[in-house]
Amino acid sequence: MASSSEVNSLEDKDRGQAEAEKDPSVEAAAVSRLCAAGLLGRLQPDLEGLNKRLERLSARQMDVGDRVAAEEEKFSRAEEQFRLREMVERTRRYGAKAREIKKEMTALRERSGRLTARAVALMEAKQREAMDREQRRIREEEIEEELVAKPIQKKKP
Repeated sequence: MASSSEVNSLEDKDRGQAEAEKDPSVEAAAVSRLCAAGLLGRLQPDLEGLNKRLERLSARQMDVGDRVAAEEEKFSRAEEQFRLREMVERTRRYGAKAREIKKEMTALRERSGRLTARAVALMEAKQREAMDREQRRIREEEIEEELVAKPIQKKKP
């Protein structure tokens, strides 16, 4: 059994043929309608399939857009709640301070090492001076003792 659209289509064709026999412009219009209908009939299933795919793609795109918006909302709430930017900035400042303190500590350690070496050298020099003074004093005492007149002992017969 033929559908109503097919019946209408056949009736249009019959009318178009009858009119085409009368007028060549009617014939051209009928030919162009037939070509358009044929082209549409040939491409319509593909176009309908593409339309369905586009609708699914649009729905997915909307879903992804909604998800992204929800995630952005979460981030903005978290940022407001925890003041993330402020915390990041504070962390950067503290990191810079820590690097500066580390640099100062390294400089102090090097300076301390130089001062310790200098102190050891000074202590050794002082000890040498003290030993030299003590040795001079001892020599001077020995020389003095030698210079002191000693009574001559008489020999007993």
